[in-house]
Amino acid sequence: NVTGVRRVLFRSNRRYFHSVMKKELNRARRYGALLSLILIDIDYFKKINDTFGHSVGDAVLKRLSKIFKDSARKVDIVFRYGGDEFAIVCPISGTRSARIFAERLRKTIEKKQLRYNRTKLTVTISVGICKYTSVSSSIKKIVEGADKALYLAKQNGRNQVCVAEE
Repeated sequence: NVTGVRRVLFRSNRRYFHSVMKKELNRARRYGALLSLILIDIDYFKKINDTFGHSVGDAVLKRLSKIFKDSARKVDIVFRYGGDEFAIVCPISGTRSARIFAERLRKTIEKKQLRYNRTKLTVTISVGICKYTSVSSSIKKIVEGADKALYLAKQNGRNQVCVAEE
């Protein structure tokens, strides 16, 4: 049972992500509970790697994943979703609470100056959120909704949180 355990998966494992989403989606359906998915993308991450090198990029990933893990509730599950993308599965959380959490993360990261050796970086994130509804009733639709909201956040200037339309 993954729920109740705070963890960050540093490897990108979509199969495990989908298994957790399936369990949480089934739980939300069965009990009429809330469920939200937060997708996070590090703004201009490629530029960080190209300018400062992959070791700095790796340090940024580790630092942000620690912030995500430390900020999450015990029931939230944090994943490294892809190269510079993270996913946070938020059981018992609707759009309002997921947005508050995501905004808190965004502001925390924006204010932090990340250091690696002598390199100091200010990093920002773009965030997309989608909640389970009767319309977004499958894993695919929830992921697509969060991904579209994330794309909108990036399209609108980055460093912001957008919520999928219901």
